[in-house]
Amino acid sequence: RGGNLDNFRAEFAELGVPAVLVTNDGSTLGFDNLSSVYIDVRKAAQQGGVHPFHLDRISSAFAARIELIPNLEEGRELMGEMMLNYCRLVRQHALRNYSPPVQKAVTYIEAEPAADLHLQHLARTLNVSAGYLSTLFHKETGKTVTEYVTDVRMDTAANLLRHTQLQVQTVAQHCGIGDVNYFSKVFKRHFGLTPRQFREEHLAQRM
Repeated sequence: RGGNLDNFRAEFAELGVPAVLVTNDGSTLGFDNLSSVYIDVRKAAQQGGVHPFHLDRISSAFAARIELIPNLEEGRELMGEMMLNYCRLVRQHALRNYSPPVQKAVTYIEAEPAADLHLQHLARTLNVSAGYLSTLFHKETGKTVTEYVTDVRMDTAANLLRHTQLQVQTVAQHCGIGDVNYFSKVFKRHFGLTPRQFREEHLAQRM
């Protein structure tokens, strides 16, 4: 997004991504077209070992949004967001080094951020003991289940605040947190801003 596009271009130059992005109003950006970028970064993420579940989920959402790009600025915003999310997928969710229980846990947490994701419930869902899952998960991901769940929920919240007009309480519910005051405290600890401040800052950056 914005000034980060040069970093994304450098990361994906070896993919042969074309040079000019054309939006549906005739404006152009620094790539050939957004659909080409979309295809190439998806391929790169797949080659990086990202599970198809994650790719299908994120790709469907971006494909729908690409069809609705109205202008240059929206195209620039979407391209940055898309590349950032695919980079994050490769960094955080490539599963080739995870054992099957951790793969399943990560997939479940990512797919159901609003669900009951307490360790005991997650272990029952995966049919393993809580102690075993806790130890294995921390060993392989470097985070506790609780830390990982919090990260996923906060990333989900940030995306909703950036790209929807949902009330903060509704955003919290989408992240599995019923108490909006507690949600706001966790969000501020995670990002250094309250949810409302985060949304306002994002809107200001787009103006």
